[in-house]
Amino acid sequence: MLDIHALMQGLAEKRPVFHSEADFQFALAWHIRERTNEPVRLEWMITETQPPTGRTKSGRRKRRRYLDLWLPKAGVAVELKYKTRRFDYKTDSANVDLPEESFSLREQGAEDHGRYDFLKDVARLEYLVDRRIAQCGIAILLTNDWLYRDRKSPDAIDVDFSLHDGRCFPREPTTMQWAENAAKRTTAGRNAPIVLNGEYALKWHPYRQLDERARGRFQYLAVEVTRDSARAALRGAMVRPVATRVSRSGCTILTMATKYRRLYKRLVLLSANECEWRTTFSEVESILGYSLPSSARTHRQWWENDRSRHRPQAKAWMDAGWETRNVSMSAETVEFHRVRATVP
Repeated sequence: MLDIHALMQGLAEKRPVFHSEADFQFALAWHIRERTNEPVRLEWMITETQPPTGRTKSGRRKRRRYLDLWLPKAGVAVELKYKTRRFDYKTDSANVDLPEESFSLREQGAEDHGRYDFLKDVARLEYLVDRRIAQCGIAILLTNDWLYRDRKSPDAIDVDFSLHDGRCFPREPTTMQWAENAAKRTTAGRNAPIVLNGEYALKWHPYRQLDERARGRFQYLAVEVTRDSARAALRGAMVRPVATRVSRSGCTILTMATKYRRLYKRLVLLSANECEWRTTFSEVESILGYSLPSSARTHRQWWENDRSRHRPQAKAWMDAGWETRNVSMSAETVEFHRVRATVP
């Protein structure tokens, strides 16, 4: 794992501010290359086979996604975010890299989208590390917007995505989603829940204080994803004794029930290329190791995609990223369809 804090401190001495996210991306890549002599790739492409639209079994297409930085020798994946408030700054003539260069940062706002996108980056890194595409991952958010560091109020529509200093993600799957009253224009393109499996403690670090104004204070948040953190929750989820939904530090925590942990594990371990799993009630019973309740054969509602506390079975397959479709009570068959992208 890179010592990202040492790298950020060294970068801050040379580059106190950036014109854009692309400027930040290039500067950090150059700095990593200078300090570590590691080769660095920008906009490295990941190609994954994704499920087709609709329910057809054919027509799978390649979906391209790009990592901000990729260190091929070390196997380190890095995702970056640079979020700004309006701020004008000019370096002095003593700055070797940027002598008397003017910066005019724009007012980006939309902090709720920024929080969502950053946590989505962490989920993507978990995917890469868990499947051994990368050895480890680092997600970095650099900003002069103090709203990212503040704790969200409990009634905020994006409280689940809070990035406040000191927030802890537990050693179990954490599902984050918008509040029910969130407007469609807010969630458009970002409506899918985000699930993190790792155990993380968020801590903001100083980057540079450029002047006395609040907007002159730049800080960064770095989340490091290792194989232990990416898989810790999956292992922990298998042995939780109860199914419950609790609020902890302003986020929604979904705890897996022991009763359906084997079904959850079966779905999680399916190949990323498998988008559909057709099975029978009897096969589900063989995976669980016991008989399904009688309601599974008499009431179609038992198979509905409902996360409520009275449906731990649905919570198991939905937390794994799947939903049920085409349930046949007469034939006792059910189809599970992957609904969460394989690269979050």
